[in-house]
Amino acid sequence: MSYRQEHRNTPIIEEAARNDALAAVNDSIVDTGRRPSRTTRPAAGRGNTGVGALVAVAAATHIIAASVLYSHLVRVLYSLIEDTPRLAPLERGLVRILAASIYLPPFTPGVLLVAATLWVGSARRDPRVARPLSYGALALAFDSLLRALGVFLAGPPSSVGELLDLPARFSPGPRMFAELAGVQLVGSATIYWSVVCSLAALVTVLCVARALLVAEDVTVDPLERRRRRTRGQSIPAVQHVIMSGAAFAAIAFLGELALPVATQLFLRTFG
Repeated sequence: MSYRQEHRNTPIIEEAARNDALAAVNDSIVDTGRRPSRTTRPAAGRGNTGVGALVAVAAATHIIAASVLYSHLVRVLYSLIEDTPRLAPLERGLVRILAASIYLPPFTPGVLLVAATLWVGSARRDPRVARPLSYGALALAFDSLLRALGVFLAGPPSSVGELLDLPARFSPGPRMFAELAGVQLVGSATIYWSVVCSLAALVTVLCVARALLVAEDVTVDPLERRRRRTRGQSIPAVQHVIMSGAAFAAIAFLGELALPVATQLFLRTFG
């Protein structure tokens, strides 16, 4: 090849080299932009799987503890009915009340947890929102486990009323601590609130407050989210705790009003 031909082809070769270099850079940029999407999806999937596992553990713990407790107390109930023949006509209703009081999770924190799950809406798909709610479910499950343990360690009940009251007595909370200290609580309203305001209920209120705070943070635009993190989240966290506690108190108050009517309706339907 002559010097002129080589000199004439040099710009073409340099331009082709530049095009190849630009193509390589663009490919690397595209690959780099795709990497976060590949890694983000499995991370979100792992988070949802972990939350689902926590909820499954909570449900299994509650069901197993309730089944063991029911199988123990129902035998004691039948022995009491045999010793007191006048209770024989009430056998069906007593058995069903016992089963409902054991298998149903604590009413007030359970309703609060369900209401919070519905309130956050699609934000519950975010593991940061779903995880606190699953912790609340775990708290209720461990409450069932501790109640069963307390009933097995306690002495045998002397009456049907004492038997039906056993699970509530051993729910960790103000009533159990008062009885351990030798203080006998009197009054139906005092006993009701001392049972409702248990440690599991307190944990549930805090978990719901955390879930609501994170759900609100997820739904706002990124600029507002950065502003909130710059200002700090202490005040919003306290506000959500107060809101969650107020909702818990309202549900508990409505439950106290509806308890006699619900009991009569239950006995009329299943008794």
